[in-house]
Formats: sequence, structure tokens, C-alpha cells
Amino acid sequence: MTTATAIACVLAGAGILACPERASAPRLSRIVHRDTSIMESSGPSAQQSRLEPLALDLYSACLAAGLGPATAAQAVFRATGTTFFGRAAELLGIGLDTGAAWESAATTPGEQSFARAAQRSHRTGTQLTATSRSAAQALRDDEHHAATARAERASVLIAAPLGLCFLPAFLCLGIIPVVVGLATQLVPAVLR
Repeated sequence: MTTATAIACVLAGAGILACPERASAPRLSRIVHRDTSIMESSGPSAQQSRLEPLALDLYSACLAAGLGPATAAQAVFRATGTTFFGRAAELLGIGLDTGAAWESAATTPGEQSFARAAQRSHRTGTQLTATSRSAAQALRDDEHHAATARAERASVLIAAPLGLCFLPAFLCLGIIPVVVGLATQLVPAVLR
């Protein structure tokens, strides 16, 4: 086992420990036992289309370990099942220009953002490692903001039924007895 493969395995294991709900033995076995065709694998991990921060972190670690872009993308696809990296690995593997390969592989806005950063990195010669780390952090921030918005929306949706239940009770137990009590005292006084 080469050093780069060992580092990729360690990082994949750390990702599995960090996110146990996403862990599965076939994912790790795809790293250790090299498949010949990365897009032929089936199962739920092959159907994953959403770009996740863990996949970008793993890609960044693979690049930092010295793997080339195509090999790193293939390792990330095997570890996480992210189809974006699978498509990019195939395109990079057949010799397509790095910028064009990432652009062709991107289908969602998050993937397109990373593809633009990868193109910019390829054109300027900057390291893609830092770019993928910042893209992972941006995805985490977006997920955090989306979760916060969902929680705020839930609090509003929860308040509406509570208001519908407590408002009639408040009227029946608080307002109506006061009005009836005042009316019984004022009506005889007015009628005299």
C-alpha cells in the first residue's frame, strides 16, 4: 500500500468516525480494493449527487498527500460515492483539460462553484488544496444557515397552532367572564 493510499484510508476512517451515520463497509473497501471502473459501482453511495464538505475535505487531503487531481477525485468517489468526483475522475482520467473536466462534471450550484474555483486554480497555478478547503467551509456555512432558517421557520409554524388553541381558551376563561360580570352589573343599573 502506498503512502498516499494509506493517508487516504486514514482520512476516510476519520470521516467515518466523524459521521458514523454515513459509514458503510463497502465505501472503505472501495478505497482499499481498487475497482477498475468507478462509475459501474451500484448501491446508494453511487447515487449520491450532493456535494458534501467531507468529500471536499477528503479531496483536499488527497491533494496535500501528493495525489494528482484525477487519482484524488477517484479516491474521493470511492470513499464517499459523490458522483461529481466520479464524473470528474473519469474526465480527468481520459486526459481532458483540468478546467474543462471540472466544468463538465458540475451539475449543481455547489459543484459549479467548486468547478469555477478549480478552473481558476488551474489557470493561475495556485493550489487546489486551499480552494477545496474553503469550498468545504462555505458548504458547511450554507448548511448551517439553511438549518437555522428551518429552525426559525419551525418556531413560527409551531406558534400558529398554539395561538389557535390558546386564544379561544383565553377568550372563554379570561375575557368573557369579565364582560359577563360587568354586563350583569351595568345592565340593571342602565335599565332603572
